Amino acid sequence: MDNPYSSPVAFDQTLEPSAGNRHYGGIGRLAYLGIAIGLGIAQNVVLGLLARDEALQSLSLGGIIVFLILSLIPVYYRLMNIGMNPWWCLLMMVPIANLFIGIRCLVCQEGYEDTKKLDTAGKIVTFIVVGLFLLVIAIAILSVTLG
Repeated sequence: MDNPYSSPVAFDQTLEPSAGNRHYGGIGRLAYLGIAIGLGIAQNVVLGLLARDEALQSLSLGGIIVFLILSLIPVYYRLMNIGMNPWWCLLMMVPIANLFIGIRCLVCQEGYEDTKKLDTAGKIVTFIVVGLFLLVIAIAILSVTLG
């Protein structure tokens, strides 16, 4: 209910909702992570079954395309939740750019584009992602030098 004591708003003015009151829609971090893991498992199972049967091997390219399109849907809704234009999800098909979008989907909270500040959970997830990335690079360097 509107405040009856507030000043009237002219017809040519619009009231912008504050960042705390705005509802962004889409899906949150945890739902995005769960859907992404579920799609990855389903993709491996389906493509593994298609590759096992020689008669169905020709369908494996179609399966890859179907899962590629299905994987864009949760990214679309997650970017909407962050406050970004959801069509940025198309960058998930571009190497290196997909890292930028994927990390934003994992780290940023609802409405991040308005506040530009990570919450505590976002900072923890960022620390974990950066740590795992550095660990993978260190293992790759060790395997090249020792191997």
